[in-house]
Amino acid sequence: MLPSGFGFAVRYALLLLIFTIAQLAQAVTITEGHYQGRAHYIVYTQAATYYFDRAGGGFSRLIDAQGKDWIGFKKDPLESFPASAAAGFRGIPNSLFGETNPDSGGGHPGFDRCNSHVLDSTAIRSVTKTGQWQWTWRFTETTATMTMDKAVADLPWWFLYEGTIAGSFAPKQKYWGSNLAGPRRDVPDRGKQVFDHFNWVYFGDINSPTTLYLVQHSEDSKLDNLWYLGSSKKGSAKARDGMVIFGFGRGAKAQPQLQGTGHKFTLGLVGHGQPPVIDGDLHSQISHQVQNALALSPTVEPSVRLYYRSVAAEKLPSLYVNSLLINGLSKNSRPSKLGLLAPHITRFSKPQLQRFLSALHQTPAAISGNLQQQLVLASVNRAFPYAYLVQEFL
Repeated sequence: MLPSGFGFAVRYALLLLIFTIAQLAQAVTITEGHYQGRAHYIVYTQAATYYFDRAGGGFSRLIDAQGKDWIGFKKDPLESFPASAAAGFRGIPNSLFGETNPDSGGGHPGFDRCNSHVLDSTAIRSVTKTGQWQWTWRFTETTATMTMDKAVADLPWWFLYEGTIAGSFAPKQKYWGSNLAGPRRDVPDRGKQVFDHFNWVYFGDINSPTTLYLVQHSEDSKLDNLWYLGSSKKGSAKARDGMVIFGFGRGAKAQPQLQGTGHKFTLGLVGHGQPPVIDGDLHSQISHQVQNALALSPTVEPSVRLYYRSVAAEKLPSLYVNSLLINGLSKNSRPSKLGLLAPHITRFSKPQLQRFLSALHQTPAAISGNLQQQLVLASVNRAFPYAYLVQEFL
């Protein structure tokens, strides 16, 4: 026999969940479209609009709230040095490179190396045509996170940002920084490239109210690389167009350094309301944003399947909830009266379970997936004395 008031508590939790989902259902929207004559997924979020080249397996555009494109890929010329610094070299993450890699060009817009599909309402997965590489991008309102799911063990790769900071190539107007120092205004070029070990970096323009940051979640000993490449032989200082080159795992002589699976990277745009003062306060603000992104980034396990059962124990359609709900909530969440559900919830640590149950009484940090219609349909047709969770890997 269920405890007194237990059914009411669960129904109340469902109503709160429905309300929250109604508010957040449009936080991430993935549609189909075209850019530069190529099929794309277009991802709309609160902070940015992403254009994802489906055959390339990477981003061709990253548009901020002011309409500025931080990548600016163009397909012509695709591979001409240095002219393609104003066109085909640009993209994120441009991961697969090298004459010995049959999938070279994978992760790069403009190349036909991948098959990509929408995994769920907040994620896109790309698999190379050889089937040997796979990576997943998962989106929140403010971030995009890539996880390398499958890789050829003995073939190195990298994670690059090659594009136009705040929509233009004007190196003397730009600033950059990292976990090591910043903000900096120096302009490293091909002959004076910066090599170091960065955990995160950021870029901005003195006239823009937006800053881009990129994070490597796991520290390593691999070299990272930063410099500006102009699209003409005049060099970055005099070229009219070009791009910044930054690479996690980009070693000397353009050699990829990363290997294997499990590597995770997050990027995000930070809006300041107006062009920020380029000083230590800006650096501290970006550092804070990076720490938040690390704390709330989607887990490797992409989703949780949430089942509800009626009084008659009839299983209703399964509902997907992004695992950010489980792992991104405050550790200080108060204990939930729904703790009695614990015997019906499996494969989660006690803190994860407690935070999830607490979330049913609060506004969750984030929920993804269009659950509203299914939950409303279920709530008007059934009573729910209990619920349980089952971890499912997609």
